[in-house]
Amino acid sequence: MLAALCGAATLQAGSFSADFNDNAVPTGSAVYGNTTVSEGILKLTLAANSQSGGFVIENLDPDSFDGLNGVTARFRLRLGGGTSTPADGFSFCVAGDLPDGTWGEEGTGSGLTVAFDIYDNGGGEAPSVDIKWAGQVVAERRVPLSTLRTGASFVDVEIKLDPDGTLDLTYNGEALYSNLYLAGFQPIAFAR
Repeated sequence: MLAALCGAATLQAGSFSADFNDNAVPTGSAVYGNTTVSEGILKLTLAANSQSGGFVIENLDPDSFDGLNGVTARFRLRLGGGTSTPADGFSFCVAGDLPDGTWGEEGTGSGLTVAFDIYDNGGGEAPSVDIKWAGQVVAERRVPLSTLRTGASFVDVEIKLDPDGTLDLTYNGEALYSNLYLAGFQPIAFAR
């Protein structure tokens, strides 16, 4: 299953924006594993077995704020190719302790994880889009694979975490989560 992104993320204390048109890894970010930038697209993985990739936006200016209390990420996503039962998915994570490397669709870090899990490992857990806060699942939503797969097209994705701890997620024009409260929410701490 190919996972490819193009777009931008905007943070309260700073911003990051990239269109990948120069086919280079943007300043202030890094790629890991099988992730590449080519054809104006960030390609997390290709539709091939045993792929693992990561794209990390480095800390935006930890000295200017005490913690990240909101984030808006907008990007265009292509999730397609592979077999009729593709694996595994991808995750969008915002945390001060993300590793320099790859991680799976379940995500990592002590902050926010949006897990786009497209492969059922036998427990009926997927396909789904799950929200985690501080490593704990706070919401699970089963989503048909046909909704998540985009074929050869790119679709709009917006993830918005507000300072009041509520989250909205729109995927290809469909509101998958609206005003979801993250219990225990507090600003995401970053190393100084």
